Amino acid sequence: MRWMWGAVFIATCLNATAQEQQNCTEVHAMVRMVRAQSVAALERSKAAAGEGYRARVAYAFRRFELMPEDRAAATAVLDLIPKRLEQGGELLYLSGPLCDEESVAEMKTLGRLDDRLARDWANAAILIPERMADYVSYPIIMGLNPHDDYAVQMRRVCRAHHDELAAAVRKLPEHDREWFLKQVFNPKGCRTLGFPEAD
Repeated sequence: MRWMWGAVFIATCLNATAQEQQNCTEVHAMVRMVRAQSVAALERSKAAAGEGYRARVAYAFRRFELMPEDRAAATAVLDLIPKRLEQGGELLYLSGPLCDEESVAEMKTLGRLDDRLARDWANAAILIPERMADYVSYPIIMGLNPHDDYAVQMRRVCRAHHDELAAAVRKLPEHDREWFLKQVFNPKGCRTLGFPEAD
């Protein structure tokens, strides 16, 4: 059941967060990547950020934001759609404290990246509609993050590539498809059903 999936998801996230405090050097490098104003500046901080999932998200999403028409950058963003509960948990807590020496300003920077994830995934799906199956898998993997505007952003994808989106939804497993169409989004009329909660 979907409520059971949500409970397992939240418990997994909390457990992962309790066990993991990220290296502060890596967190500072992630912040520099998110703040980078050029690809060159982004590349300079990449090595220090490490190869963890959050660091790869920070790098790929900022690169796509700096190069929004680049298909390789869009592909990298779509490749980072969470495929496991642990990855979903890492994104869920992206805007929270990741290490003891992280400043409030740094938390806010990573929080703003968190706020842009759904928008950037939508932009990537619009640029590469042949990856629509990956795009629609996101809420199935994550469950509904109460603050995620993924389904709101999906309206733009639907209007740009309605047939591809509708076909991808039809190919979801039956149980996931039914939930998607009742709780997340209905391609018919491009109707958002899952809205984020107010902070």
